[in-house]
Amino acid sequence: MVRKRRLLAAALPLALAACVIVPTRFEPTAFDDTKTYAVVTIASTEEIAQGNKKFSEWLKGDNPARDSQRMLEEVKPIILKALGRSGHFRLLPERDVIRSAAYRGMPPHEAHYMLTDWHVPAGYRFFIKDEEFAALARGLDVDGVIFVGVNFDVLLKGLSAFGHSYMSVGAFDRDGRTVWKDAVFAQSDRAIGHKGGTVIYEELRPLLLDATDQAAGALLAKLDDKVRSGESGGGLDTERLR
Repeated sequence: MVRKRRLLAAALPLALAACVIVPTRFEPTAFDDTKTYAVVTIASTEEIAQGNKKFSEWLKGDNPARDSQRMLEEVKPIILKALGRSGHFRLLPERDVIRSAAYRGMPPHEAHYMLTDWHVPAGYRFFIKDEEFAALARGLDVDGVIFVGVNFDVLLKGLSAFGHSYMSVGAFDRDGRTVWKDAVFAQSDRAIGHKGGTVIYEELRPLLLDATDQAAGALLAKLDDKVRSGESGGGLDTERLR
């Protein structure tokens, strides 16, 4: 039963990325300017707007524009830059993570989880179990590791289509315990028009980049709030829209 609960906790970042409302968590003692964390997984569901039935109907059939891999590669530096700006931990450089023997020697988890296929950026591996996170933290000799989930969607308001990004974070210490878990979703400032149920991917792409940038900033702003409050534990966040 304990193992089942721990595995569920590790899976929550994926649930958050899919916009399932789950509790947040924060342990203030795990964060200060002496702590070092490493991003070990950045993952996205395989399709843009995967859960958006209407958008799926617009792009019926085999449409490579819906594949999220390209977007994931483009938002990766946005995510890493945002996390690297945090004053509450130091971020291990990406090259020191993905080129390390500890990372390359850890067998990845199958990137089919919760009945969904997931993409990761080039060089990254898909990890989800608490014991994987614990082993990676120890192997990389850091205080903890971070899982980031990000999904891309389209938000319609009248005749306007906005880029929409769901982002979640799960941070785990050297024992595999969750020390930070949160999620936000954000929309782009600009919109494009849609006509007859058509959205052009190349026009949507910069909006998704903007939405993801805003979501990453919102997550770090929420971390700032948590650090200032100094309160540990978890709760339900009813204001995840940023």
